[in-house]
Amino acid sequence: MVKITKKSKRVSCAHRYSIQKKVRGHNKKMKKEARKHPEFKKKRTKDIKIPNSAPFKDELLQQAV
Repeated sequence: MVKITKKSKRVSCAHRYSIQKKVRGHNKKMKKEARKHPEFKKKRTKDIKIPNSAPFKDELLQQAV
């Protein structure tokens, strides 16, 4: 049985830099679209953080909800 040799992952610098340039352009385009359409952004829900040592913790949580 013939042993399969793995392909090298070496890339010329010119090719690597062109890929990085394309990625930068894509990310810039996505950020620009996100600025144009803010309604597509996902809003994070705020987590209510009250320490266990706080007095009346359960009452504070009920007021928040």
